[in-house]
Amino acid sequence: MTNLEINVQDYLTDDELKAIIKSAVRDQIQGYVERKINSEKELTRILNNAAYDVAYDIVNNVCKNQMQQTLEEYINAKVKEILLDASSIKFEMFYHSSYGEKTGFAWTLMQQAIKDSDGLIKEKVKECITEYDFREVKERVFDEICNGFREAMFPEENKKTSTN
Repeated sequence: MTNLEINVQDYLTDDELKAIIKSAVRDQIQGYVERKINSEKELTRILNNAAYDVAYDIVNNVCKNQMQQTLEEYINAKVKEILLDASSIKFEMFYHSSYGEKTGFAWTLMQQAIKDSDGLIKEKVKECITEYDFREVKERVFDEICNGFREAMFPEENKKTSTN
């Protein structure tokens, strides 16, 4: 059997090949979207992700080009505020990609502010530990010790209770 080779470049220009490839890719994407986006919730999720991606670029450009020092001061103050009041966490726009994209400038500033606030973080952790009421923990540990002891000492009684 003889193989017949046809070189499409002999019959089509580069622009025609590009147009065919673009059309094929567009058709594949459209087919995928039609198969996968079968609910309003899924479509909303995709549109939200696209909107966040656009907003991320805008925030990143504004932060880096127009207000770097102001933003650094703001983020440092905001990190300290968050450490003092956990209900104020609102950093959705300070995006860190898990898909290999470049990390945003605002994210980098926020990470540096957290690093710079290491002493405050340690102080807050110590405060939480020293102010925590450990009576409940002691009671729960004591109850578990008693239960374990009872199960080890009276296994027959435990079998009766578990079958009832």
